[in-house]
Amino acid sequence: MRGEKKISLEEYRWLMSTAMNFAKLQLEITKEKAPSCANSFDA
Repeated sequence: MRGEKKISLEEYRWLMSTAMNFAKLQLEITKEKAPSCANSFDA
């Protein structure tokens, strides 16, 4: 693909693990905050 940025496997792993940690954190916050309405996220 033209203009595609190539990243190393190490960078990709870091990015994915960071994204997963962020998602877990958001899930924890959502569970604590709003058990009745777990679908809503604070922006």
